[in-house]
Amino acid sequence: MSSAASEREGKDFGEVPVSIAIGGNIGDRLGNLHNGLQLMRAAGIKTVWTSNLYESAPAYVTDQPAFLNGVVEVRTGLAPLELLKTLKRVEAELGRDFGGQRFGPRPLDLDILYYGRGANEVVMKTEVLEIPHPRISERGFVLQPLLDVLSKDSDRHGVSDKVRKMVAEGGTNPYAEKGTPPRLFEGIPPGLERVVPLNGELRNPAKRVLIMGILNVTPDSFSDGGRYDDTEAAVSRARKMAEEGADIIDVGGQSTRPGATRLTTEEELARVVPVIQRLAADPERLHGACLSIDTFDSKVARATVEAGAHMVNDVSGGALDPDMYSTVADLRVPYVLMHMRGDPTNMQSKSNTTYSDVTADVARELMPRIRAAMEAGVPAWNLILDPGVGFSKKGATNCQLIRDIPKLRRELAESGVYGLADLPILIGPSRKKFLGDITRVKTPEERDVATAAAVAVAMERGANIVRVHNVALIKQAIQVIETIKSPS
Repeated sequence: MSSAASEREGKDFGEVPVSIAIGGNIGDRLGNLHNGLQLMRAAGIKTVWTSNLYESAPAYVTDQPAFLNGVVEVRTGLAPLELLKTLKRVEAELGRDFGGQRFGPRPLDLDILYYGRGANEVVMKTEVLEIPHPRISERGFVLQPLLDVLSKDSDRHGVSDKVRKMVAEGGTNPYAEKGTPPRLFEGIPPGLERVVPLNGELRNPAKRVLIMGILNVTPDSFSDGGRYDDTEAAVSRARKMAEEGADIIDVGGQSTRPGATRLTTEEELARVVPVIQRLAADPERLHGACLSIDTFDSKVARATVEAGAHMVNDVSGGALDPDMYSTVADLRVPYVLMHMRGDPTNMQSKSNTTYSDVTADVARELMPRIRAAMEAGVPAWNLILDPGVGFSKKGATNCQLIRDIPKLRRELAESGVYGLADLPILIGPSRKKFLGDITRVKTPEERDVATAAAVAVAMERGANIVRVHNVALIKQAIQVIETIKSPS
């Protein structure tokens, strides 16, 4: 053991940053990762950042299921050997057999990669623990998620250069075929696939743009208010959108048009729970579509997920309910974190729509919300970012946000950690006023062609999900775009 490690074991130096690899390949793989993170937090190990989620072929012992892998950056007051003991207890609680085959199947594997940083970084080697982890450099399934939780100010031991080398030697660029402008890091190491959980499936967000169909069960939404505000009409519309190709049905009972009055929790629940329950009771008629609840009320989020919703879409990004992040973390569902200033009653005021650089400002204002969500226990793989087109934005700033999706990714990575550049991005331009201003079309329902054009640009710039009213039209537009761009 090094002298630095010996000193650390014998003294209290306060909380230190530690990088921990997390993975597993048997049982409920995703559930085991969530349980592991939860048990670590319960032991006083504080989450700072989590990586994106990666599926990888098994290494060393190849006759076993594929792994899910990630890295979590934490802060802890535990000394290295104390931390190791705690992690082993977590593994044991989740069924790890320490007498099993080395590198063989396991429900959860937790490895200390680095402990401390800079002058306080621990280098040590004992019979039970070596820091830094001796096999980091040979494992793309560790290097890539480790890179996700690093930043330009905390790039440990040339990790980014090692990832670039692996990519150059046979890695993949998931965005290359889509023609997306360059990202911070072009590609991922071979044998890995970046995935996000959605409705019980793991999906690669770069393979295909997903369509989120809008279902407003409200009397006062700006475009279709009153059309689907009874349960039968809403259920019928949701099933129709699923038939037309919607991947997600976003059910909302609280209007978020400018100036909308906030409902009580009970009023909102009365609108949305019956619809969610009916749809969840007959999933075959949704053709695999995921159910989303559009709400900024944590109580509504919890009740509707318990009723059958699969994800939460929060236009306030957690700003209007202090319990939202902990609720979503507890529910373990994907969470759309949107940028908005103020609330629907004042979001279009002059002060809330004035920006020096809308893209940079949005990235900067999203950052503390992203950090707070992760610290509350929402992992990166459950985060979807929405820059909030039409929310506290006017005119040209909406166009700039869509045009600047690559810049938004860079700004997030440069002000946070590298992995933020690869979070899925949702864009919701559908029928909004800025499209009417451009086309001089006053009626929202007549702006679907303009919406399709905005969607085409958003796709080209790297959007992963588009939120729209007219699913059939947008589905056709996306099919044409993807067919023309496909080399086959």
